[in-house]
Amino acid sequence: MMMLTSDQQKKVCICSRYMIYFILTVGFAYLIRYITSVYQEKTFVEFGIIENMQVGLLILSVLSFLIQSFFSKEHRSLLLFLTSLCCFASIRELDSYFENIMPLVSWKFCYLFPLSSILYLIYDRMRAKKSLFSFIGTPAFSMMSMAMFIFIAIAQIVGNKAFIAYAIPELEYVALVRRFIEEGTEVIAYFLLFLSTIEFYISMKSQDNSDV
Repeated sequence: MMMLTSDQQKKVCICSRYMIYFILTVGFAYLIRYITSVYQEKTFVEFGIIENMQVGLLILSVLSFLIQSFFSKEHRSLLLFLTSLCCFASIRELDSYFENIMPLVSWKFCYLFPLSSILYLIYDRMRAKKSLFSFIGTPAFSMMSMAMFIFIAIAQIVGNKAFIAYAIPELEYVALVRRFIEEGTEVIAYFLLFLSTIEFYISMKSQDNSDV
C-alpha cells in the first residue's frame, strides 16, 4: 500500500475540507429554498428571514474573528481588520434601522470600524505584513475571495435594478426580482464567509505549526 508523503497528506486534508464546505454550502442553499417555499414572499421582505440570517451570519463571523484575535498575537492585527469589515457589513445590512433611530448619522458611523483597524495595522505593520503574506494562498483566503466574487459579481452587479430592467419589461416585477437575486446571493456569500473564518483558524494554525 502506497504511503502518502506529508505534503500529499496536507493536500488530501485541504481537499477533504473543501468538499465538506461545498456540501455545507449546497445544503444551506437548499435550506434557503425550503424556507422560501414555506414563507414565500415574506422570506425576502425588509427585516425578513433572509435579512435576519444575513446579519446573524455576519455577527457569527465577527465573533469568530474576534475570539481568534484574543488567542493569536501574530495574526491579531489582520484578524481585527477582518472583524472590522464584518462589523461594517452587518451594520450596513441594517441601514434602514439606523436611518430611523439616527437620521443624521445613520449607518455611516460604521466607517469607524475599518478606519480604526487600519490604524492598528499601521501600528503593528511588521506582524501585519507577515500575517498577510501567510494568509494569501491559504484555503481561507480562497474562500473569502469566492465570497467576495459572489457578493460583488452576482449580488451587486447581476442584482442591479437597471440591469434587471433591461431583461424584464414589466417594471412592477423589477424590484422583486432585484431583491430576490441580491438578498438570495448575499446570504450565500455571508455563509461562505463564516465558513472561511473557521478555515482561517485551521489554515493559519497548520501554517504556524509547520514554521516551528
